[in-house]
Amino acid sequence: MKKFMHNVRATFGDVEKTKDAAADQLGAQLAAAQTALRDHMSAISAMKRTAADLVSAMECAAKAFMAMALLNQSPALEALARAISHTATDCRATAAAQYAAALDRDAPGVRRLQAAVEESRRLEEARARKARSYDVARYTVRTKEEAYQRKGKSIEQSATYPTEVAECQRALQELEDADRVFKKTAAATLQDMDETYLAAMKEYVMATQALFANFQTTLAAIQL
Repeated sequence: MKKFMHNVRATFGDVEKTKDAAADQLGAQLAAAQTALRDHMSAISAMKRTAADLVSAMECAAKAFMAMALLNQSPALEALARAISHTATDCRATAAAQYAAALDRDAPGVRRLQAAVEESRRLEEARARKARSYDVARYTVRTKEEAYQRKGKSIEQSATYPTEVAECQRALQELEDADRVFKKTAAATLQDMDETYLAAMKEYVMATQALFANFQTTLAAIQL
């Protein structure tokens, strides 16, 4: 019951919590990275949809132009409408398809980063649990020492004190182990993200440049 109450105090703030600015900073970076990667995947999907929607709009325009050409029985209008229709078809088969394929090439790398960040955050949570356990164990030892000191009694009179000290030392060792694993993994993940994400950004820029260049080249081929 006493340990349960100490756990409650640790949860609600009575027990002094172990502070680690480096771990807190890594945790904040991982949280931001997790959000950024999720937003990245959403944005890339939106870009692919936008390219496909643009081609669909071109196809709709081509159908409208052809309807007007047939209505007016104008060879000139019909020829231009057919050229626009062929252009839309070409853009779907080449520009839009190539754009989607180019953006998809980086998807495995980004998903791997997402998995690495999730693993680092899992280790962060594991470290936090070890920190709470250590805080409770330390609180238990300290409060007992203070209680015996107030009563003017020797702590050696406590039958459970040696076990509680040993538990505190074990909890500290487990915290240090979890802390080391978390920090090493998180640092490696953030470093890998810097390199992998730079490649993804470059691929995005080059693919988008190629998309607009393909549109421009295909449209420029229409004889006016």
